[in-house]
Amino acid sequence: GIWSDEHAEAIRPTVDFIRGQGCVPGIQLAHAGRKASCRPPNVERPGAPLTAADAKEFSPGPWETVAPSAVSAGGPFPT
Repeated sequence: GIWSDEHAEAIRPTVDFIRGQGCVPGIQLAHAGRKASCRPPNVERPGAPLTAADAKEFSPGPWETVAPSAVSAGGPFPT
């Protein structure tokens, strides 16, 4: 991922190469949507919202998620 200026500078050679080939570089933004800040599917209580106690096992710990509506992603996932 790119989340600091240092990361952006590290991929500059790749961007320069892409541009040198006459192409426009792009990046795909990933998001978890309503499933963000939830326990992974392969652990106990899958999909349950992360708690402060989970922060030791799952980094980063819990954070507030924001969705465009109050519609749940289903199952135990929060809205």
